[in-house]
Amino acid sequence: MKKNSNLKLQKSKAHSYRFTVGRFLQVAVALVFLVFTARFLYIGISKTVNGENLSERTKELYKRNQIIKATRGTIYDRNGLAIAEESHLYTIYAILDKSSINYKNKPEYVVNKSETAEKLAKVLPMSADKIYQYLTPKHKAFQVQFGTAGSGLTSKQKKKIEAMKLPGIKFLATPSRLYPNGNFASHVVGLAQPIYDKKTNAQNLVGTMGIEAYFNKTLTGTDGYRISSVDASEYQMPNGNQVYRPVKNGNNLYLTLDSQLQSYLESHMTDVQKAYDPTSITAVVEDMKTGKILAASQRPTFNPQTRKGLTKAYRNILVQDTYEPGSVFK
Repeated sequence: MKKNSNLKLQKSKAHSYRFTVGRFLQVAVALVFLVFTARFLYIGISKTVNGENLSERTKELYKRNQIIKATRGTIYDRNGLAIAEESHLYTIYAILDKSSINYKNKPEYVVNKSETAEKLAKVLPMSADKIYQYLTPKHKAFQVQFGTAGSGLTSKQKKKIEAMKLPGIKFLATPSRLYPNGNFASHVVGLAQPIYDKKTNAQNLVGTMGIEAYFNKTLTGTDGYRISSVDASEYQMPNGNQVYRPVKNGNNLYLTLDSQLQSYLESHMTDVQKAYDPTSITAVVEDMKTGKILAASQRPTFNPQTRKGLTKAYRNILVQDTYEPGSVFK
């Protein structure tokens, strides 16, 4: 009997213990549930987590800021022919990471490297084998460029490659200045080059010498911007709030130079340089009635398009050097 009594007592204690533990677990689960419920209710009402407004955060996720680049003004001669105008050069690069998929579930990486290399070799000054080497780096890379042969591409080259519709092939645009006449009053017109701007994290054309530098503020415009809302597929939402500031392009300049006279002068200056190899030559063609400069040139000179002949010590002899003024007075 005593054994049965002890056994019943042990069972009773075990049952009581299990009951206590069970109730404790129920209470703990209930408390955790209440805490999470309260937290979710708080988030739902306040729309705030760790001091960050979820509503504003969601808007930021679907907000797109687009900088609208201003165009640098064009420099014309007296007859309206362009002497210097804005253009773009392009750097080609290839995305290799296979996780690059667009919203239509299509690959944004190079799918067929051999085919891509063969097609790019038709436009780039590089063999298909060399291009294939770039596309198959020894170490894993998200994207690759193609060295100097893949930079400084013209708009025409870019369009040819785009027409091939090669997955994973992208372009990076760099602002450039086009000087269509080559050696053409280079010391007067000057030069504008792309310079990196830390504030905008982009390259902007800046005049570094000649008229390009002197009238840099006049030629430089003001970038615009557009802030819009997009949906999950990156399409602009028709009813989304937009903030827009229009772009203000740079002002154009009209010089007194006459392209026909300038080209004639450049040709004769080159002939004299080849025939006599002088240390320097300067020449100016002036309208005696108005004092307007119709043509001006010097040797040595440089080609602003290719930079050939340009040195750090380069200077405008006509205005920076002294010379005997006899012919000028006459």
